[in-house]
Amino acid sequence: MISARLKIAIYLLAALFPLAILEVLCAAALRLRQGEWLYTKLPNHNFMLFEPHPQWVGVPRKNAAVTVRGILYLHNSQGFRGDDVSAVKTKKRIICIGGSTTYGMGTGNHQTWPYYLDSLLSEEHEVLNFGIPGHSTAEHKKLLPDVIRDYSPDIIILQTGLNDLRCMNVKNLSSDYANFHQPTLYASFGFCPQQRLPRSGLITAGWIALRKLKLISCCPFHQAVFTGTVSDSVDKRVVEIFRHNLDTLIRQCTSRNIPVILLPNILSPDALAKNDYRWWVPYLTVNGIISALDTLNAAMQARADGNGVFYFNIRENWSASDFYDASHLNAQGNLKLARAAAVLFSEVKR
Repeated sequence: MISARLKIAIYLLAALFPLAILEVLCAAALRLRQGEWLYTKLPNHNFMLFEPHPQWVGVPRKNAAVTVRGILYLHNSQGFRGDDVSAVKTKKRIICIGGSTTYGMGTGNHQTWPYYLDSLLSEEHEVLNFGIPGHSTAEHKKLLPDVIRDYSPDIIILQTGLNDLRCMNVKNLSSDYANFHQPTLYASFGFCPQQRLPRSGLITAGWIALRKLKLISCCPFHQAVFTGTVSDSVDKRVVEIFRHNLDTLIRQCTSRNIPVILLPNILSPDALAKNDYRWWVPYLTVNGIISALDTLNAAMQARADGNGVFYFNIRENWSASDFYDASHLNAQGNLKLARAAAVLFSEVKR
């Protein structure tokens, strides 16, 4: 005679077996759709570091302290990396505007290039890091006037371009990137509820089904439909948008007699070749990404006039050991960049 406990175990197995089959089938379907297994996908902790903003999509959370893959990210009470800034300005204030390469993704607070630059310049200067991961020139244009008003900078450093080039070869791209780049930022910041679901194929597939039936709301990323053509070609539309936005950023500064330093971004061709970066730049090949960044850096260099607008042409021998990944420098690389920039600061007249 079968004991009561054994009967319960059999009933449980009978009930769980179909669920296990459904889990495997749903996970396999998601693997075909997304190109990777749900169980191996790294969790996105950015929602703990950043919060939604009506104009800039996302901004750093104030007083955040989050460790991600062994790296401690700290935000001050004003919402950026570094120490709190006094309301009374006593030094020449240099403000850095950019994306994740300025913010210092992949490095601690004391390993970013703005931090190193602050330590290398004279005591009469202070360097503030207003880099926000994912931000392009479209977001910089909205952020910069508030930063100028609230922090009265004496010099602005712009390190931009990486998040503009990712828009290349997108079909019917709008001039403000609102139909591609901005929706993808919601996913980058981890603002989509689906990203915080348990790692279950059944739960994720069920969530997607409910979203498709419009029974639950979804974030702008999952509402958008993106199309484009993968190519080596540099998209001239994006280059022109970038130039227009760059001109606007420069005017926002020079109209207030604030000198502007244009700082190029740097890539690791080795890391690009070894990894799949289609999640970041879906419609450019590896060669296309390199060519596109060269083009945007050249556009910045052409805009510099040496009289209020300066381009810091960083001529360093970069190697794979300087990079955290394909587009972000590690502590060693950030120090190298800061040292080169500190030498060039003598060119800036104030």
